[in-house]
Amino acid sequence: MTRCAFPSMRRAGLAGALLLALAGPVLVHGAAAGDTTGSSTMKTSATDASGESRPADGLLAEGAGAEVAPDAPARLVLPRDRVRAAVGPLSLALVPTRIAEDEAFLVSVVAIGPDGAEREIGSYAFFPPPREGTPRRFPLDLSTLAEADGPLTLEVRLLPVEAGLEETRLRVEGVVAGE
Repeated sequence: MTRCAFPSMRRAGLAGALLLALAGPVLVHGAAAGDTTGSSTMKTSATDASGESRPADGLLAEGAGAEVAPDAPARLVLPRDRVRAAVGPLSLALVPTRIAEDEAFLVSVVAIGPDGAEREIGSYAFFPPPREGTPRRFPLDLSTLAEADGPLTLEVRLLPVEAGLEETRLRVEGVVAGE
């Protein structure tokens, strides 16, 4: 039986299943569904503007492999020169490592400025429901952040939808371009 990330949809039965089947991976309230096109494995490299191959964590200086827990967000650091040189759209790659059946959640990405000010730049939901160990990619638009010197700092957070989160965990695979 497939576990649904949203228990209320699981309880909705046939009507909920029909709604999900018709809606497909629709963007709802600014939350993007994870891209699972192609195989269930991620590419191991990306190409930057110079044509140089980089590992899948390519744009990250810090944070690849970091765990995202309900009470402990993952902090990612991206050098601005790598972001500026990236070819194509950016994606945040996440892997669910532990999914609790009754813990509905969203993923929030927050940019942290040099002065410590926070600004949410993305909010994502897994649809179809997440499977442990299966990577998903979510669009990541950094163009709205002010041009400045120094690295970009992002936090990836788990947010509860209904009740609190205790067991659910994700791992950051990386931030990749052009895929």
